[in-house]
Amino acid sequence: ADIVPAPAPAPVAALPQGLAAQIPIQRRQGGTPVVGVTLKGASGTQSFPMLFDTGATGTLITADMAQAVGVTVVGETQARIADGSVVTLPVGLVNVELGGLRREQVKVAIGGSYGLLGQDIYGQYGIAIGSHMIHLHQ
Repeated sequence: ADIVPAPAPAPVAALPQGLAAQIPIQRRQGGTPVVGVTLKGASGTQSFPMLFDTGATGTLITADMAQAVGVTVVGETQARIADGSVVTLPVGLVNVELGGLRREQVKVAIGGSYGLLGQDIYGQYGIAIGSHMIHLHQ
């Protein structure tokens, strides 16, 4: 049977059994899917495009993203960046939502030039990345 996407999903569409989230892919950057992620902090809620980076263990948001929703810094972390060097980044807590998946008070590093969604958000799920959709399975 062909899988046909629903024309307009209801605001709180029930996901099929065993499916934790359906995340639309907005575009790709260097082959990595870019997805819409809603962040909720102390001063607001806003959606941002973020890289769905299965190679990243943790989630990284930019300083602009943190400021936009009011992320409170609670500490710092050492992070190895693409060139291999280690940098110290502030860490904050934020609520994360994408494709029906919600995570409360996620520890995120703050820095870099674009947001990265890491394994800390979806690592416990089976991941199927299609051409237009990412499915997370229980």
